[in-house]
Amino acid sequence: MKFFDEKTAVDLEFDQIRRWLSGFCITDTVADRLSTLHPYRDQKEVEYRLNLSHELQLIRNRGVRFPRMEFQELTKEIQLLNINASVLELEAIVKILDASRFVNELFAFFKEHYTDYLTLKTLLEGAHYTKDIEKEIDKILDKRLNVKDDASAELLRIRQGINSKKKQINRNFDKALKSARASGYIDDISENVIDNRRVMTVISTYKRQVEGSILGSSKTGSLTYIEPRVNQALNFELDQLIDDERKEIRKILAELTDFLRGYLDLISSYQNILCAFDEVNAKVKLA
Repeated sequence: MKFFDEKTAVDLEFDQIRRWLSGFCITDTVADRLSTLHPYRDQKEVEYRLNLSHELQLIRNRGVRFPRMEFQELTKEIQLLNINASVLELEAIVKILDASRFVNELFAFFKEHYTDYLTLKTLLEGAHYTKDIEKEIDKILDKRLNVKDDASAELLRIRQGINSKKKQINRNFDKALKSARASGYIDDISENVIDNRRVMTVISTYKRQVEGSILGSSKTGSLTYIEPRVNQALNFELDQLIDDERKEIRKILAELTDFLRGYLDLISSYQNILCAFDEVNAKVKLA
């Protein structure tokens, strides 16, 4: 295969094999790699690659329980972790969490089957089993993968303030709406939401009879959307609290990012492992 070129690939329909393989990939990195795949020249390399696919196919054929191939690669996350003072977004942290869990599940699998699938086990070289990343992220995220209220004392205080303000705003709104409806000022569709604020849908003829700020109107102009005056200051305070919440969450994610930056080498090995198993899995699917 010394003179294997693209014309040879087309003549042998090897280019079709590449397209099939790429179509079975989860990650873009592996799909791109396999799209330019060439036959291996070293016999030991060929045997090693075949053994990888053979062992994973044995696992599938035997019905052995194996970690689910559901993950996203960490290319962008690793790039950001290499930049000092960068902050990972929530989605990126969840991807690292999933990768850590997947690799830990692989270690657990090969520990249970420690004399089997020895070739596949070599793909874990460069990584090690640890719950440190999961535990640290679990302190911050709940089961729905949202930032916990008690991720920090300050966030808890802010969110309690938000909930209190929302309850007060809703009570005031319901009271104002009831009064305006009793006066016949309200349309059949009694309320709407503009800029995340509850507004009363007032028949425009009566808009000057209703105390509050006009935030908009219907296309025909027959309806006017009014924020009750009693809620104006409260909504401003709520907006401030929501901004405080955003800033505090970013601070929490920044601290978590700094922690993860200390595990950059391990996270980089996660990326290599994800791609390695993605490649073998694509070949097994094609087989």
